[in-house]
Amino acid sequence: MPAAWRLPLGVKLVLSLVVSLAVVEVVFGVVHYRNHRHALEERLKFSAERLGNVVKRSLRDGMLENQRDQLLREITTIGAEPGIEKIRVFDPLGEVQYSSDPSEIGHTVDKAAEACYGCHAQEEPLHRLDRPDRTRIFAGESGYRLLGQIVPIENEPDCSSAPCHAHPADQVILGVIDMVLSLEDVDHELARSRRRYQAVVVISSCCPRGSRFFR
Repeated sequence: MPAAWRLPLGVKLVLSLVVSLAVVEVVFGVVHYRNHRHALEERLKFSAERLGNVVKRSLRDGMLENQRDQLLREITTIGAEPGIEKIRVFDPLGEVQYSSDPSEIGHTVDKAAEACYGCHAQEEPLHRLDRPDRTRIFAGESGYRLLGQIVPIENEPDCSSAPCHAHPADQVILGVIDMVLSLEDVDHELARSRRRYQAVVVISSCCPRGSRFFR
């Protein structure tokens, strides 16, 4: 190498330090972002599970007394809440009995679709599925992600003994409540977090002390 192209040892050390710091910042940012995303999604799944149980309790009396008009009104009202994309109830055969989208009522859902994979893609019956199997995150048609929560409707003594629409006592699951929640706000927050860490990498590469202002 010509002497003119040889860098002084001090310059090499500085460049090596800058590159090393940049690599450390990149690794730190990626790990921190992934941990932040995982923790956020876990909290959302827990909240969705609790919300699903609240919805099931609110619909219990209407389902027990087979008040279809009341159930449809309640599901329509819940489905109109901000952040809720869709809520529906379908029987064990996959036929939609109630939905916040009236066009779905009476149709049979695709058992291979994202809404049913937790019930039908495994050998375990629905009532034995763990919580992670009842919750799924998938891409929506609008560009942001959606979180789906499956809530089994278990048979109860009041259901199997009801004179209006009694179910066999040995039937464990009567149907499923399926809720779909929007993750649009969450994805926006994650995008801001990702841009913030990208800025940290750029600034720390130019000025190692500058990254402290972002923490």
